[in-house]
Amino acid sequence: MQTSRKRRLLIHSAVLAAVTATILAQLPPAAAEAAGPNARVSGELAEWVATASAGEVQTVIVTFHEAADVDRIDSYRTAATKLDMLPVAIATLSGSQVQQLAGDPAVRSLWHDAQQEIHLDSSVPLTGADRVWAGEGLQTGYTGAGVGIGVVDTGVDGLHPDLPYPEKVEPYLLVGDLEDPQLVAEFEAPTGDTYGHGTHVSSIAAGLGEASDGTYTGMAPGARIYSFKSDVGLFLFTGYILKSFDWMLEHREANNIRVSTNSWGTGGGSDFDPNDPVNVATRELFEAGITVIFSAGNDGEPDSLNQYALAPWVIGVAANDKQRELAAFSSRGRIDGNWDRDQALRDNTGLYRPGLSAPGVDITAAGSSHATVLAPGRRLDNPLYIVASGTSMSAPHVAGAAALMYEADPDLTPEQVISILEQTATEMPGYQAFEVGAGHLDAHAAVQVAESTRQ
Repeated sequence: MQTSRKRRLLIHSAVLAAVTATILAQLPPAAAEAAGPNARVSGELAEWVATASAGEVQTVIVTFHEAADVDRIDSYRTAATKLDMLPVAIATLSGSQVQQLAGDPAVRSLWHDAQQEIHLDSSVPLTGADRVWAGEGLQTGYTGAGVGIGVVDTGVDGLHPDLPYPEKVEPYLLVGDLEDPQLVAEFEAPTGDTYGHGTHVSSIAAGLGEASDGTYTGMAPGARIYSFKSDVGLFLFTGYILKSFDWMLEHREANNIRVSTNSWGTGGGSDFDPNDPVNVATRELFEAGITVIFSAGNDGEPDSLNQYALAPWVIGVAANDKQRELAAFSSRGRIDGNWDRDQALRDNTGLYRPGLSAPGVDITAAGSSHATVLAPGRRLDNPLYIVASGTSMSAPHVAGAAALMYEADPDLTPEQVISILEQTATEMPGYQAFEVGAGHLDAHAAVQVAESTRQ
C-alpha cells in the first residue's frame, strides 16, 4: 500500500511540474517570471488546465498577496465571490484565465475547489472530546465509562472491532413483530445491520477505533451501546420505536442508560403535538433521567425540522462541516416560531430551533460488513469504515458528549445536560438560532461545567 502510494505521489509530482511549466511557458516572459515561486498552482488545477477545452470552466480559489488586490478579479469579467476579510476570491474561470492569473504578480496562489472530508479523527477534536479523554483542564480524563447509550436504529454489526459484542454492545436487542408479545429479545448473532446506518451512528457515539489504530475513535469510547434494531427495510416503525423506549425505561437503572440517540424522524415542518406517542415517550425518558437526542433532519429549508426534534425536552442537532459552516442539507427551524426552551417547557409547546450543531459532513465511522444502502461510502483505504453525511451523523456526536458529562457528574438531570450543552456551545457567526440553535458543540467546555457541579 505504501509503495503504490509513493508511486502515485511521484507520478503526480511529475505531472504537476510538467503542467506548471506548460502554464508558465504560455505566459509572457515578465509574467512568468513574476509568477515564479509566488503564484502557486495546485496540482489538480494544473492538470485540469492542461486538458481543459475551450469554453470549459471550473471553480477556482484565487488568493492574493494583499486584501486590497482582491478587486483585481473584476478585470477578468467573470463570476466571482470576494471574501470580506481574507484576500480571497472564489471565481469561475476558464483554463486561459487561470493562465493569465498565474502571471499576475498580485496573485499568491490558484487552487481547485477541493471537496474536504471531515472524519472522526478531525470531528472529535473539533468538539474537544479528545481533550476530555486527556483530562485537560479537568480533575481527570473521561471516556463515558459506565454510561449506557440507547441507539434506536437499524441495529449494529457487533463483530466489528470498534463495536464488539458483548464487550461494547450488550445486549444486542432485536425489536420483532408487533404481534409478538416478546417484542424485544437478545440476539446471539449480532450482525443484522444490513442497512449500515445503526453501526455508523453507534460508532460515532462510542466506537473504540480498534480497526483504525484509534484514528476513528468515537466521542465516548468508554460508554456502552444498547442497540435496538427497529427497522424493516429502509424504515423504522413507530411501534418498534416505542417498544425500544419502553425497554430503556424498564432497564434504565440496571444498565445506567442515560442517553438515547435517534437519527430518524418524519414530518418536517409540522406543528409540535405533545400528544404524538413518540413525544409522550420521549417526555417519559426525560423525566426518568435519560437525555434524548434527535437529528434535525436533512431537508435543508426553513421550517423543516424533524417533528420529534421540536419537543423542548429533547436536543435537536443540526449538522456542520469542518469549517463550522452549516451544512446545506441541515434542516432549519421556524423563523417566526418560538426559540425559547424554558417557555416551551412551561407551555408544553414546540421549540422551533435546533438545540445546537455538530459535525455531520463526510464523517468516517464503522461500517457494517452487511451494509447495502451505505456500502457505496465504504473507504478504499480501510473497508471497515464508511463515509456518510447527514444530521444522522451529527446527533451521535452530541450523544457521546452527553455520556462524557454523565461520567463527570452522574447526578446531572437531562434538563441540566441540555442547559450546559447550549450554554457552552461555540457561536457560529452569520447564523441564527433557528438554523444552528446555541451554536457548535463544545464537549470539552460542557464536561468542565459538568465536573464543576459534582458534589
